[in-house]
Amino acid sequence: MRSYLIRRLRVAVGVLLGFLSAVVELVLTLASGLWLLLTLGRSGAGRGESGVVARVARRWADGQRCRMARWYGSEIAPPTSGAPALAFVATRWPVGLLGGMVLVCALIGGGYASLLLWGWAAVDLSRWPMTMGVSGFGGMFLLFLAAQGVRAVALMDERLARHFLGPSARQRMQRRIGELAESRAGVVEAVHDERRRIERDLHDGVQQRLVALGMLLGRARRTPDAEKSAALLRQAHEESQQALVELREVAWRVYPAALDEGGLAAALRRCCARVWPGCWRTRGMR
Repeated sequence: MRSYLIRRLRVAVGVLLGFLSAVVELVLTLASGLWLLLTLGRSGAGRGESGVVARVARRWADGQRCRMARWYGSEIAPPTSGAPALAFVATRWPVGLLGGMVLVCALIGGGYASLLLWGWAAVDLSRWPMTMGVSGFGGMFLLFLAAQGVRAVALMDERLARHFLGPSARQRMQRRIGELAESRAGVVEAVHDERRRIERDLHDGVQQRLVALGMLLGRARRTPDAEKSAALLRQAHEESQQALVELREVAWRVYPAALDEGGLAAALRRCCARVWPGCWRTRGMR
């Protein structure tokens, strides 16, 4: 409850500062319009991204962005050019004035609501009992509506800033395309790394076993000694069994079947058991 009240008070302070800023913004808007009329027809004096009006609007919009970040807790991108900043300054002052009206209503409602605390001793109950009760409860209702209005004004203020100062639809699309291209490049690189690892495992493991198996079978076919041929065949059989084991190891590392059977935990336990036999049991990885 305390943190909720603190957040509400912070928002109210931000709306109050926005109301005070609205007066300056109204004057700045009128002065900007007059300046643009006076410089009409000149070689871009006061207009454009490097003009006086644009620079002042950008600085003021950046200050409003800092105010919202300080009191509303909203992160808004800084203005990238003077034209959106000038449009923001020219359209924000009505929202600021509305916030001031809401705060005045909150003060009035709070004053009438306080009658329920001290009015019993200050007002003649024999003459004004109904008036004091209606005024007190009406003030509480007005205070409640004003509290909701303060939050609504803060949301309007924030959305207006995001509309004018935030990235445009084209810029958001370009940023999204860049993020997708970066993630796609990462996926492609990961696939290439996995393919090279599989090729290395097959070349260094299974292929060597199959080459040794072929050499043993060739020697067994060429030798005239039956006992030596049987011994070579036994070695070839052992090599074939080992080749199957290594082939299963490669296939398991590509996609462990334990992922489908028992999930990630079971797959990790089997992986630990293969690399460090008995380690997961001794360390309590269950």
